[in-house]
Amino acid sequence: MNLDGKQGNMQATVAMNMVLDRLRAQFGRVWLHPKGTRAFGKLDVPVHKVAVHGWYPDMLCLTDDDRIIAVILELQDADLMRGLGRAVAVRSGVHATLLAADRAPLERIADTVLRAGVGLCHIGPGADVAVTMPPRSHVTSGSLPQHNDILRELEMLSNRSIRRRFPVLTFDHPLHFLAPVLAIRPGQPQVKKEVAGLLLERWEFDGPRIESWWNSLYGSLLLGLVDEQDGGERLVLTERGQYVRTALLARYSAGELKAMTGKNPILMEQSPNVAFLLRSLYMAEPDAAVILSCILSTPGRPLTMQGLMALMIQRHPNVALNVLVRPDVQNRFAEAWRQGRLAEMLHPRELGAMVHPAVVGYFKRQLVHLGFLHPNSPIWFDEEGYDPERDLWGRRF
Repeated sequence: MNLDGKQGNMQATVAMNMVLDRLRAQFGRVWLHPKGTRAFGKLDVPVHKVAVHGWYPDMLCLTDDDRIIAVILELQDADLMRGLGRAVAVRSGVHATLLAADRAPLERIADTVLRAGVGLCHIGPGADVAVTMPPRSHVTSGSLPQHNDILRELEMLSNRSIRRRFPVLTFDHPLHFLAPVLAIRPGQPQVKKEVAGLLLERWEFDGPRIESWWNSLYGSLLLGLVDEQDGGERLVLTERGQYVRTALLARYSAGELKAMTGKNPILMEQSPNVAFLLRSLYMAEPDAAVILSCILSTPGRPLTMQGLMALMIQRHPNVALNVLVRPDVQNRFAEAWRQGRLAEMLHPRELGAMVHPAVVGYFKRQLVHLGFLHPNSPIWFDEEGYDPERDLWGRRF
């Protein structure tokens, strides 16, 4: 199936939909890498940016018993051996790997593919798609070294309607994420534009007003305080959001809470009960929780950014890739991962160019306000002079 030109693109879209339907029927949930949405046009399938050993499978499947199936798709006949190489590269990081391709050329190398421990996904004419699982000896049961990292990424994609990551929301003060909770009446879905108008009129953000409103909304969504309805046109408080609203307004007015968003004193010193309420929300947010787990698991001397990144790479490489690494460097990071050179990325020069100090700085400042980090923790907001060896993440308690 050599897919060139407009007709080829149409055939590819049809073939992809056939494959997706077959995988959903056999395995359950399916995600497609973003390059697939660009290559095959509009498809009714969620996307992923989850790497396995630094490689991005074209599709990832998650079964009801949390087995992860990776699918490598090659619709150009000449690329089948390259696709097999990719499939073998990700095989040890998932429970099973499939090579999907046009039936005729795939059958010609089927014995080679199966001997390599990779299964087959034959794409035939019409709606004929057949799956042959890899030999039993190559199907992994139980947990894999980075199973939890990949699983949490897929589960997070299953439970979110937005694709932002919480630690990259640039606010100096964590209380801004609670502002929408104060503006939405319990039990009454409200038009998003009306909520935005109220907040822009009554709440003083610490940045550009429109951008700050969106960051505030994203934060409340990711913390599980607010849900979207009617295609995102209306906002409603979740059960957690109603609890937080009631707890806050039982002791403070909205004006008093807004006054706490100044930089000094830090929130933990102004109002420990509000700080501890926010701490519990951060510990329940998947991205924030894994970063905090690395910080809090190292008693004694404070972590440097080098130490934090080393722990993240070891335990949660996809969070390191998608949250701490700048978007323009992510492909280079993934390539180093594929080649087993991640240790080189921890060199101060490489790390300094890889991390965005402003993004990290805002998140770090939030953790200072909540008492996770020591108030004297150094914080950078620009790249000039940034030194990952002096970027200390010292626990306060």
